[in-house]
Amino acid sequence: MNDVIRRRVGKSVRRALDRGTIKRDPCEICGNIHSEAHHDDYAKPLEIKWLCRTHHCQLHWRNPNYMPHIHKGIVKDYSIYTMKNSYNENAEKKIRNHAIYEYWLANRDKMSYRQIGREFGDITGERVRQLINREKRKLAGVK
Repeated sequence: MNDVIRRRVGKSVRRALDRGTIKRDPCEICGNIHSEAHHDDYAKPLEIKWLCRTHHCQLHWRNPNYMPHIHKGIVKDYSIYTMKNSYNENAEKKIRNHAIYEYWLANRDKMSYRQIGREFGDITGERVRQLINREKRKLAGVK
């Protein structure tokens, strides 16, 4: 998907939220109030599924076309991110931890660990720092 189109759609969603045309709903799966807009079709920018960060990432990790960087080797072992039909709590935690790391990569210049923790619920800044350092070591191949 072209990044220009993605940014354009993101801007139109932000404008619609600011104007009150649409409202942010909780995650359609778990009810988390910290939700993100997901588009199945960028040609329909206001047809949105509201998903929390964890479920949004799960959706993208299931489909290699959504997040190709994961499938090109930046994340060496993405099998842990592929959810099977049964619920796996350990995989959920790994997905959430990696989502926090990805979020930190995108926002590290703008947000503190504490602010990132608030985005993912009630996680302390110290815990966010620990999770990020653990993910860095994993991606570097250090135990």
